[in-house]
Amino acid sequence: MADDAFALKPYQMKPYSHKQLIHDKQVYNYRLSRARRVVEQAFGIMSQRFRVLGRPIPLTPAKVELVVMTICCLHNFLLRNTIVANNYITQDQTVTDNNTTTGLASMSKQGSNRYAADAGIIRDKFCQFFNSAEGSVSWQDARVNQM
Repeated sequence: MADDAFALKPYQMKPYSHKQLIHDKQVYNYRLSRARRVVEQAFGIMSQRFRVLGRPIPLTPAKVELVVMTICCLHNFLLRNTIVANNYITQDQTVTDNNTTTGLASMSKQGSNRYAADAGIIRDKFCQFFNSAEGSVSWQDARVNQM
């Protein structure tokens, strides 16, 4: 999940351009934004506790993946213990839908607006799924209509 600063890739979805969006694409953008916000909030909470996430990790991608998975396990372990959990996330680290605190620097645009056809096909399939009976959620249309 990425924002407009990144290129659309088969492994990296980004929103549709905000020019004259039809309802289905607005739903896709909303669902992608919501998922991205959850990931950013979780990463923000964990990067406050595990400072290694606050800067580039000088390891191979495979080892970085292992470090991040280990941090997720440690995070969940700490949350299971209520005594530790109360001291683990402080009031100033609490994140709400309206206040995203990730501590991440904003990024400038990376590359052009062109993308590979296969990436566009994958994004369109996600759009179709989010708007299908199987993939839609009850509140998505109301949220998009409020925008």
